[in-house]
Amino acid sequence: MKSITGEKIRTWLLSALMVHGAVAGNPDAKRLYDDLLSNYNKLVRPVVNTTDVLKVCIKLKLSQLIDVNLKNQIMTTNLWVEQSWYDYKLRWEPKEYGGVHMLHVPSDHIWRPDIVLYNNADGHYEVTLMTKATVHNSGLVIWQPPAVYKSSCSIDVEYFPYDVQTCILKLGSWTYDGFKVDLRHMDEQLGSNVVDVGVDLSEFYMSVEWDILEVPAVSICVTVVVLNVHFRSPQTHRMAPWVKNVFIDSLPKFLFIKRPKYNFETSLTSTGPFGGSCQIHGLIPSLAQSESDDLPVVPDMEIGPSGIKSPILANPVFSHTNCPPSVHRSCFCVQFISEHTRMQEDSTKVKEDWKYVAMVLDRLFLWIFTLAVLAGTAGIILQAPTLYDDRIPIIEQKDVDFSGNSAGRCRPPQ
Repeated sequence: MKSITGEKIRTWLLSALMVHGAVAGNPDAKRLYDDLLSNYNKLVRPVVNTTDVLKVCIKLKLSQLIDVNLKNQIMTTNLWVEQSWYDYKLRWEPKEYGGVHMLHVPSDHIWRPDIVLYNNADGHYEVTLMTKATVHNSGLVIWQPPAVYKSSCSIDVEYFPYDVQTCILKLGSWTYDGFKVDLRHMDEQLGSNVVDVGVDLSEFYMSVEWDILEVPAVSICVTVVVLNVHFRSPQTHRMAPWVKNVFIDSLPKFLFIKRPKYNFETSLTSTGPFGGSCQIHGLIPSLAQSESDDLPVVPDMEIGPSGIKSPILANPVFSHTNCPPSVHRSCFCVQFISEHTRMQEDSTKVKEDWKYVAMVLDRLFLWIFTLAVLAGTAGIILQAPTLYDDRIPIIEQKDVDFSGNSAGRCRPPQ
């Protein structure tokens, strides 16, 4: 018992000396670590504004295909989940910390995008081993934790044992949606969402049972396109005439889409009761002509034999001499409200046009997807060799005797 206790004490002292030596050997790194994480809040997304989208890059490095369980439809893989993002709170000037450009910090001390496996089959969604993350002076954070994933995989044994299985690893942030964390593939090219080799196989150990044919990675580009068109406005985009001709006038007829009717509540417009002119004193000066709060003086109206020459009213009570300045100011304000309402309604109409274009695009992609699925399914079914096998089942062959009375049966020894 004493020897075991002494061994533990020596091990602890050795570990303490190693840690003390590492810290004392690089005091600049220790000072940098304290300055970065002393007031760091790992629960807050590292963006300057709450409306900003944080881009997170991800890439899988497959180490081993452990098992493909055909009965339980589970694929077990050993891989590294490489992630990188920029954290503005982890930036520093290297010359202020003895030229330290890189720092290794525990990953559970900083913010992480909590990437999990959505189609897991054993209840372990997240990475279990919290390895250290590498932080660069520019704020770049790189984290490469290992993981053993058991994912659900739809197994098709129609052509067993010469079958080809397609298994998907669906990864995403559990807490944040696409408007908070933009998840991108690390090898994705600018302007393209398709990655030919989505999984790094440089450290892959060959399997004796399964061969990996391809590992593509495709982002959800169709949804992004539809949402981009749906939220367009006249302040950000101008609808080209061909877009209106194709997606509003022509395509809906072939896609069996009927445009919803939108009711616009027209309140104060240029043709309304106060639109653009005063009912008492005629036209109101435009907003551009009014450079001060004082309205220009409107000349008195002429009073002829038939009375006051007013656009609408002919009552002497409404004479310009009896009209207080507040009435002019009220007419001016009513014109401003009228113009603002008209511009808002015009903007709403353009937004509804963009929404309708997005609906037509969504229906178009739906038809393309449906036709692709039907064509692919038909192609797979037509490739089945049993469709072209014209042999008669042996149980239906008339010239075969199954009773055991055949002359060629095995006889007992003489």
